[in-house]
Amino acid sequence: MQLVAKSRLSDFKNEFNSMNLFNMVNFFAGKAFDALADKNPIAVRKTGKKHLRDSDWHLDMFKDRESSLVMSAARRLKHRLDQGMNSYDAFIEVQTHLVTMAEAYIDRVVLEYFIEAVKNYPEAAGKKVLKKLCALYALNILEKNMLFYMTHDYLSDAKANAIRYQVERLCLRLRKHAVALVDAFGIPDEMLAAPIAIN
Repeated sequence: MQLVAKSRLSDFKNEFNSMNLFNMVNFFAGKAFDALADKNPIAVRKTGKKHLRDSDWHLDMFKDRESSLVMSAARRLKHRLDQGMNSYDAFIEVQTHLVTMAEAYIDRVVLEYFIEAVKNYPEAAGKKVLKKLCALYALNILEKNMLFYMTHDYLSDAKANAIRYQVERLCLRLRKHAVALVDAFGIPDEMLAAPIAIN
């Protein structure tokens, strides 16, 4: 996770170093516009099933979290380095933040691949199940990171409760497909040690 965090910070630094002033102004203006769009009172309070299961919305939320964590980690590291702290100690001091940032990156990458796999899945019935599973994955990650989203004004209390409700509903809907989904991993019986895993 530390290596992932270091790589993300390097990418962020390279992106900034390659920007001219005009691009930098556009970058921050775009971030501000995206943040306002995501935090507008209507979007923050939307609780409909269609909205909460929308993969574009999931991806926007994941990207916003990742971007916010990258920028705040970079600021925290820069602050320490500007005060004369050596880079190793600065990295150690913000290590928890960096690991969280790395997890946000991984969550986003997994979601992007999942959405792409669902789009390209050839069989209609399977596609329907995988779409629900993808929504469950995204909503579960949002639920796990509810504190971040609520403290950054991305979610209202009502929307947070609606996310929890959708997670429960999706678990109930996918329950009948649980064996098929687990079997899809192709784990051989000899690898399953727990008696509950065997018929």
